[in-house]
Amino acid sequence: QCDWMGTMDFNSWAVAALVAMCLIRPSHAFGWIAPLHAPRRAATHTGMRSAVCTATGPQAGWTPEQRERNDRYASQLTSDSNNGGNRAQQMSANANSGAGLFNFGAPSPSYTDLAGKSRIFLDSAKTDEYVKFLPLGIIYGITTNPSILERDGVACTIQGIQDLAATAFSLGAQEFMAQTWGGDDVDLLTTNGMQIAHIDPRMVVKVPVTAAGLQAAARMRQQGVRICTTAIYAPHQIVSSVALG
Repeated sequence: QCDWMGTMDFNSWAVAALVAMCLIRPSHAFGWIAPLHAPRRAATHTGMRSAVCTATGPQAGWTPEQRERNDRYASQLTSDSNNGGNRAQQMSANANSGAGLFNFGAPSPSYTDLAGKSRIFLDSAKTDEYVKFLPLGIIYGITTNPSILERDGVACTIQGIQDLAATAFSLGAQEFMAQTWGGDDVDLLTTNGMQIAHIDPRMVVKVPVTAAGLQAAARMRQQGVRICTTAIYAPHQIVSSVALG
């Protein structure tokens, strides 16, 4: 797991702008894709449009209703003389092969596809907030660190973390993240992290992405401890976290 606190750089904004442009006017974003309102240019770009269309996949997973809807759409294109012969023929061929231009009949994504592995964690060491929010059923777990413990008046000790975790688990939390401490002392970071992990199998040990933190995390990983790298602000820290596994 990775606790990324980075911000969007120029490249990210550029990609976002390109996506927005595609949604508003595709022909302005990719000049080589013929706009829908200019059928006369369709023949010139048949190969490129075909490559885009076929990327949507075959009809293997479609229901009979979805196949019928897509075939109906293809027939409408073929019968519409104003669409241009070459474009209509290409669209009809694509639809029959399971690759309609818009692919209206494609199977809907499942809940798992839409939700992915996103989870919501409550960043707090206040038990009254646990009582308030965990029963809602939308909070997966709790995450803390030494600064949060200090802010909320909880001692940064193994016992203090254990008491918080017990309360959170009793209210339905699936995970509890607690950060190890020890500065640049690899041995101390490892020892505290191992003690946190031994509180409960649902514990996750947060480790800062520093030279000492990465060494401690590697040691704990070898012992089967679940790790969440944290305090990530730069790309090289992301790469380090991925390399750690």
